[in-house]
Amino acid sequence: MQRSVQLDDADEDLPLLKATRELRARLKLSQTDFGQRIHRTITTVVRYEKDVAPKGEALVPYVILALDSGFEDLAALFRAALIRDLGSDCERALAWKADSRGTISVPDEIRPLVRAFLKFMSARDLMPAEELARNGLKSLLLKNYSSSERSRK
Repeated sequence: MQRSVQLDDADEDLPLLKATRELRARLKLSQTDFGQRIHRTITTVVRYEKDVAPKGEALVPYVILALDSGFEDLAALFRAALIRDLGSDCERALAWKADSRGTISVPDEIRPLVRAFLKFMSARDLMPAEELARNGLKSLLLKNYSSSERSRK
């Protein structure tokens, strides 16, 4: 009976084992370089890729690195495992967003649009029509932002 439990655990770990290898492969890093990036030894990196998937708080660097690298599919898998391991209180803590001034919470469904907007607004060497569009948009945003700030006071 004990053996079947271990097999079930191994089956559950399989997607995470694959995901840990996939993250490193997408980043094109050696196991040594990857270990340095997530502050783990090469022995730990090898173990997480071949034998035992990371568990609990050991998943945090994987979630963060996947998010920072734009690998949302892997981030979602690591985050789900983290929540599964640490429980629903962890999910509440991860879902919490501050309401303080200056903090902007961008819903997942519009993040690609926001990224494209920020890229356009910070681009260099634009064509004259693009520069005109950017300056017009900037003026419009500043005018609307200034009037909304005055109405708050």
